[in-house]
Amino acid sequence: MKKCSMLRRISEYLDNEVPDNERLIFEKHINDCEQCNAFIRDIVKIRTRIQQAADYEYEPFLTHRIMYVIEYRHREFLAWQRVEVSFKHTIFALAMIVLLTLALWLYQKPETEQSYTFSTITDSTASVLTLQPQEISKQDIAYAVFTKGE
Repeated sequence: MKKCSMLRRISEYLDNEVPDNERLIFEKHINDCEQCNAFIRDIVKIRTRIQQAADYEYEPFLTHRIMYVIEYRHREFLAWQRVEVSFKHTIFALAMIVLLTLALWLYQKPETEQSYTFSTITDSTASVLTLQPQEISKQDIAYAVFTKGE
């Protein structure tokens, strides 16, 4: 069903903002158009209910009860917000402890074992040891093993 083009001006008609010469055209159209007639009935119902609500006598302490509920819920919200922030700080602190522990473990300088190296590289290097603590390289070990029998 096609929407009536006069619907957008019905509010002006009801608020008496339509010039008198157009008012007669509106009244004739409203009597003939079911869409406009139904729209006017709905608007009149809404306006009547709004007026009734404005005239309604509320309980004397209704405002205080509403404010109490709002304040209670706000306090409850703030309490949960503090718990959430506290939880986030705790998680952050634990994460930092774990990361620092891991960093210390990874970057800790391992103790080097004392080893002995050969004083000079000769044909009989495998048989001559000095007691100077140094690291033995793989090349030194390989050389000593291969020249041991010579």
